[in-house]
Amino acid sequence: MKDSTKNSNVPHDIASRSAAVVPDPIYRHAAPSGPWPWMILDVDPDANDIMADRDVPDPSWRGYPQNQFRNWTADQVERSKMFEKCSANQYSTIYWMDVHEPDGKFAKSNVGEKGHITVVSTQNQDEFWEMLQGEPENIRVRSLFVDDMTQPVLRMLGTRYNIEPFFFTSSINWIPSRYQEAPRHGEGDHITITLPFLRSQQRSRSARTRPSPTDHEPWHFVTNTPIDIQAPFSTSDGRMFFIDLLAIHMVRDVKENTIISYHPESTGRRTSAKHLHWLIQLVGESVYWQKIFGQSKDPTFLFLAILWYALYAWDESLDLLYRHVIELELQVLHLDNISLTHDLHVLEARLLYYQSLLHSFKISVTFIETTPNPAMESHGVTDKERRDSDALMKKECNNLLSEIDRLERQRTMLSNRLKNAMDLVFAIVNTEDSRRMQRFSYLTIVFLPASFIASIFTMNVKEINNGTQTLGHYVVATVLLTLFTIYIVVMLQRQNWVHRRQATLLQRVVWPIHLLWMIILPLEDVWVRQYRRSPTVIDGPWEWFTSSRSCCVLVVHNAQDRLKHGAQTNTSTIYKFRIHAGHELTLTRPHHECRYEKLSCSSRYSLKECSCPTCSTRSHASSVHVLFISLFRLIYALPRYRHAAPSGPWPWMNLNVDPHMTDTTECDVPNQNESDWQDYPQNQFKNWTPDQVKRSKMFEKCSTNQVATIYWMDVHEDGKFAKSDVGGNDDTTVVSEPTRDQFWKKLSQKRPENIRVRSLFVDDLTQSVLRMLGTKYDIEPFFFTSSINWIPSRYQEALRQGKGDHITITLPFLRPEQKSLSPRTRPPPTDPEPWGSVINRWLITSDLPPANAIDIQAPFSTRDGRMLFIDLLAVHMVRDEENTIISYHPESTGDRTSAKHLHSLIQLVGESVYWQNIFSNSKDPTFLLLAILWYALYEWDESLDLLYSYVSELERQVLHLDNISLTHDLHVLEARLLHYQSLLHGFEVSVKFLETTPNPAMESDEGRSDSDALMKKECNNLLSEIDRLERRRTMLSSRLKNAIDLAFAIVNAEDSRRMQRFSYLTIVFLPAGFIAAIFTMNIKEINNGTQTLGHYVVATVSLTLLTIYVVVMLQRQNWVHRRQATLLQRALWPIHLILRKIIFPLHEMWVRQYRRSPTVIDGLP
Repeated sequence: MKDSTKNSNVPHDIASRSAAVVPDPIYRHAAPSGPWPWMILDVDPDANDIMADRDVPDPSWRGYPQNQFRNWTADQVERSKMFEKCSANQYSTIYWMDVHEPDGKFAKSNVGEKGHITVVSTQNQDEFWEMLQGEPENIRVRSLFVDDMTQPVLRMLGTRYNIEPFFFTSSINWIPSRYQEAPRHGEGDHITITLPFLRSQQRSRSARTRPSPTDHEPWHFVTNTPIDIQAPFSTSDGRMFFIDLLAIHMVRDVKENTIISYHPESTGRRTSAKHLHWLIQLVGESVYWQKIFGQSKDPTFLFLAILWYALYAWDESLDLLYRHVIELELQVLHLDNISLTHDLHVLEARLLYYQSLLHSFKISVTFIETTPNPAMESHGVTDKERRDSDALMKKECNNLLSEIDRLERQRTMLSNRLKNAMDLVFAIVNTEDSRRMQRFSYLTIVFLPASFIASIFTMNVKEINNGTQTLGHYVVATVLLTLFTIYIVVMLQRQNWVHRRQATLLQRVVWPIHLLWMIILPLEDVWVRQYRRSPTVIDGPWEWFTSSRSCCVLVVHNAQDRLKHGAQTNTSTIYKFRIHAGHELTLTRPHHECRYEKLSCSSRYSLKECSCPTCSTRSHASSVHVLFISLFRLIYALPRYRHAAPSGPWPWMNLNVDPHMTDTTECDVPNQNESDWQDYPQNQFKNWTPDQVKRSKMFEKCSTNQVATIYWMDVHEDGKFAKSDVGGNDDTTVVSEPTRDQFWKKLSQKRPENIRVRSLFVDDLTQSVLRMLGTKYDIEPFFFTSSINWIPSRYQEALRQGKGDHITITLPFLRPEQKSLSPRTRPPPTDPEPWGSVINRWLITSDLPPANAIDIQAPFSTRDGRMLFIDLLAVHMVRDEENTIISYHPESTGDRTSAKHLHSLIQLVGESVYWQNIFSNSKDPTFLLLAILWYALYEWDESLDLLYSYVSELERQVLHLDNISLTHDLHVLEARLLHYQSLLHGFEVSVKFLETTPNPAMESDEGRSDSDALMKKECNNLLSEIDRLERRRTMLSSRLKNAIDLAFAIVNAEDSRRMQRFSYLTIVFLPAGFIAAIFTMNIKEINNGTQTLGHYVVATVSLTLLTIYVVVMLQRQNWVHRRQATLLQRALWPIHLILRKIIFPLHEMWVRQYRRSPTVIDGLP
């Protein structure tokens, strides 16, 4: 395909290597519903008689499209560029793949005994035509993936499968479309989808040539060109984003089903037919999709599986865009460069375009759902098979639609954060410009007194004009008056760099002493550090820090976790954070000889006292407080949602890797014996290769655990809760390597018949326990990978009508820290820096964000010392003859919810009269899972209570402070609230999932209708509470936006008032300067040698007082009179001032002095 040159704002080095720029789609030519394809409607039909000029078409494939569609004239074909864009290709490559009947197994085609790859050139095009004529047997659907389409191949495919030319023209011209044509009831139809989607890829440019993250020059440096939202663009981390295309045509017929995937551009960065062919082959290896193709004969499921490729690409791209938005936000919060708005605006324009692409994606999936296969209505398909197939199609389409809805919400969140950042950058720039102008006004403090003294020295008065004045006199007078002016200005300011807003008048009066104290204290601190040599870092992974009041040790047990230092040098780097009022801890890097005892835990940070003699002699005992590494783990990147559920056919695979680079057949053949649990997951799910398991970190994150603890609980058939006594060892089982075989025997033993559902709450999951649970209960590895990687998910799998299924919910939620810190060790309420931002500077992970970046998933502290963080519920339920719930707790240490804690809470559910009635009225074990979800609601409710107090505190500070740094806290909290919106939506979707996923094992139960009604009622109760939480979150978000607007309004108002206070200097100096100028005039009355300095002082004071009187009188509202004061009251303001400020206070003081003791009246007791 020829590269088209197009004005775009993409850098030249990128544009030159990327594929041709995506053309603007002409939507009116997308589908056959439009009756005038690629015609110019403004042409007079008499001038060009179309019907008369048509030639008789060639009936062979060489006459396509006229041989099948005579309305397509040569002029229309030329205008559509159908053949023009194929003319550059010399040969075409076709990759074949079949899905067999009746088992739905995938296999590479062997067309004409020549393998699954066919290269078609001009020499063998007739041979390829003969290959297309064959009608294979026992094949449900045949797929052709076409690279580098040539004109002969296009004509042959169009003729053989009777394809409307719209498919080729839409694909070549990148026109989104979806349509059904040639429907025949009970026989078949044709469906087409051309779907543009966003895709990302690592740029080949070396790291040394990447632009700096702090480079303020816009990436699209050609600023005089329009914004091309379809052109590729790159980010500063070397990733490139571009639009890719899926173009699929499917022939659904009773005799044969065919899918044609057309790839207009197989070179460069577009998805090639070879690559997509390899990925679709892997779909057949998925256990989940194997069950789908085994349960339904509808070939449309293969079409649906191909659409998942677009979702994977979208998810990865938005994940990377999230990082990019964070980087832009970081620059906005720390820079006032107006050029940043260009980057923000360009990205916002792209996000708006991506909204339309996601909408098109959603419509395409809905089109598949609402366009059933007519061939499934034939006599060869029973009514039950058709109903089950339609239900399965609806379910899978809904799975994909829910993921698209999540992508749209994620895009909306990014768009909102960009808008907030744009508003913030303009507000910051405007405020900073105002303050720059204010700094220029400080020059009046220097030049106005000096000019005034100069005018004094030019007056024609005896005391000055006597020839005795010198330059030294002028300098002394100027310096004294300037210093006095500075003193008055600083004292009158309610807040500045010397004193805070809360400073009293007396504190402002003595501000020079306070300034001197501010200079002396740092010098003393330098002397103390030089004298006492503060201890800090010991070689190796062990780090610790100290302060002057107490010596604490920060122990890092994992050698891979290190404290973040500014540079890899021997120079000292100091980190500070405030742990309680008046107690500042300092982290430094000089050598220290202290020794201390190592802790046994291998994956946490701890704070404890240092017992070394050097430190103990000068430190007081401090309370021990343990901070686990899990509490402060950074989650910079968004969860990889595409790997959350088994509907995604490529779990934990890198789709951008060349298929020849990854050999999925190297894994050993797993043991299919259920008793051999050590081969999990391959023993149950062969599509999970060792490479995928390694990428998912399923076992890596369990390798540090040596002992797993399982807490058991049973619900009996009568609805009573009881502690399990598995194997006679009470309700708690500790599993280590020596006892793992005993635990496997416990899992394998037959369960008592009177148990409705058994629950297992697992702490510190080990590899052995994970493999045993997965093998015993046939659990899809997605449950463990989603839980370990904190990926929200909800899905149903292994559905068996009338027998049972598996359902999984992993639900992140907001939770407050328990009040384990004493009041003395809590962060002070006035400390604006959250703990989360401090920890961001400490920990180094593979996904570490830029310094001081907004990590919306990191913990942060509120003003009352409570910490809010993201916790997780991970629950898998087997609904079968033996109902089982497994609650997995990836991190049971620290302030995460432990299995022991949740186990004790769920036991209390059985003591609730309300829930006892529920379990008595319904045999559905799903109610226990619903009860577990209430725990997340309780934590959400308490967290929003704390956030309400936090927002109120920020609002209070906004109303009483004019500190521009408050907007940073407000903006960070607003970004967090946007993230909490998505979490609450995930909570809502999880509850609706339970409501709309009835238990298949209850289908034969007589009380099923009553149970379903009760489930709907209880789900609605929980949904109403979630809706209340969302409304409350919305209220907090609105209050934050109002507070941000108010903060900037107050700052601007205070800046205006400061400028006004500087103007008060003119009231003093302007009359005095005016009188001085009069005394320098060469007129008889003044220049006669009789004027004295006393005359000048009297005239100056009189004029100054008159000026002050007039200024105060003309003001409608000030500190003397209120707004309602009349003109007469304002004219008499000096009398009012004397009465209110002098007479009345003296009179009140006299009355209090006179009536200090109670008066005694004679005759009364």
